[in-house]
Amino acid sequence: IGMVAGGIGVGAMGEGGGSGGDEAGKGSSNANETVLEPVDTDNAIYQTFVLHHTAADAKFPFPYLSPDAFSAAVFNLIVQLQPANSARPPAKAIRRMADAADVNGDGVIQWAEFYYAAKELAAIVKQNYNVGGSLHGPLV
Repeated sequence: IGMVAGGIGVGAMGEGGGSGGDEAGKGSSNANETVLEPVDTDNAIYQTFVLHHTAADAKFPFPYLSPDAFSAAVFNLIVQLQPANSARPPAKAIRRMADAADVNGDGVIQWAEFYYAAKELAAIVKQNYNVGGSLHGPLV
């Protein structure tokens, strides 16, 4: 059984039968099915930060995430890591995560703080993926 966008493709991984299967054990995937690639977790974290950050300014001489940007970034990251089962976390949970991530207590989340918090979040999402499964490619 192969994981593909839009459904599970039998025959795509050599099961025979199904769309695209030629002989038993020698199946080939349907040209219309897109096989999802594994998610590069570090790249997803970096791209999420870049998408939501505020540039360095007079108050904070480094790129950072405001509390609202952090909330949006967390949800965006969850969607990237597990789109089939992504639900917006409760606001209270995101506030608690932001408070824990803001190691220096300045009220914003800078890159290093976001990176380590996002790695923890990715591990939780990956654990849920491994338990519940998803049609999304595996995390790397």
